Amino acid sequence: MKVVFLIDSLGSGGAQRQMTNIACLIKKQGIDVSFVVYSDADFFLPTLQQAEIPVHKVNAGSYVDRILQVRKTLRNSGADTVISFMTVPNIIACLSAIGKKKWKLIISERSCDARVFGGVKGMVYRMLSVFADFIVCNSEKAVQMWKENCPHLKKKMTCIYNAVNPNAVFTPAQTDRMGKYKMTVAASFQTVKNSLSVAQAVALLTDEQRAQLQIDWFGRLVAANGDDSVYKQTAAFVQENGLQDTLLLHPETNEIFKYMANADCVGLFSHFEGLPNVICEAMTIGRAVMMTPVSDYNTLISDENGFLCADMTAQSIADALSQFLRTDRRMLTCMGEKSAEKAQSLFAAETVVNKWIGLCKGEKV
Repeated sequence: MKVVFLIDSLGSGGAQRQMTNIACLIKKQGIDVSFVVYSDADFFLPTLQQAEIPVHKVNAGSYVDRILQVRKTLRNSGADTVISFMTVPNIIACLSAIGKKKWKLIISERSCDARVFGGVKGMVYRMLSVFADFIVCNSEKAVQMWKENCPHLKKKMTCIYNAVNPNAVFTPAQTDRMGKYKMTVAASFQTVKNSLSVAQAVALLTDEQRAQLQIDWFGRLVAANGDDSVYKQTAAFVQENGLQDTLLLHPETNEIFKYMANADCVGLFSHFEGLPNVICEAMTIGRAVMMTPVSDYNTLISDENGFLCADMTAQSIADALSQFLRTDRRMLTCMGEKSAEKAQSLFAAETVVNKWIGLCKGEKV
């Protein structure tokens, strides 16, 4: 069986991260796996090269040429199944599926933002999705979003939770560690990830609380569309309010698990998410988590394993941070252990990869 993955680029986004994880897991099952991309960015290229997964870059001079070149590449690939992630790649994959074909098409939208179905592009997306054989969501909330917006496609929809990176392994917390309470955040600097509200939340804490806390935020400084305004706004607010010792802004890193393992808690403060990779991975390595009420938060988090922000506002985030700072480190260790227990039942690699392979064989999961 041959599976071809289609995505815009191999940048450091969550969709690329998840597609890389799934591809590597499928490859380990002896299946022929390859990638097709059409934009520059190669953050995950070394991982694919190490797994001996070939990547074909489509070079096109215009949007129309890109569609035609990707269609030609997919239809000549000899694939048994094509898997695409994200709106634009999904649209191109569906256009490529029009006409007689021998391969199955699985598309996956990785967000719970219903605005993806709005406007002309959203209308086209809904219409073209009929050419997909299966539509995979990575949260039950996303499945519900699709059913509400595309009820005619509900028989094609299924939910498969994210596959966690194999490098995310349980790491016992240092319960006797002294010093600041440390939190790691891994998210690109774009509006949906809410970095400015986190900075404003830190500013709402008391001087004593800020002295106890260190948040290390790692992420792509420039958004996918080339806009770096969110990073600049966040960095300016941190500088103007003297928060440099509490909220540290870093570029993306390949060593994120090292920083997560050295943290007391891992945070996510987004306005929208599909299933947040960073929370899944933090739970897997055994860390307490903090998140806003996005995705399947009621499945991922409870008082036993973390801290839920009431909403996405600075005040709610500040309240959750205050609760975190009042929690004994031994209790945080117990929370991490509860996270790991949940992760084992939700994100076990064998369960996830078997579901994807089942779809590739035409078996609805």
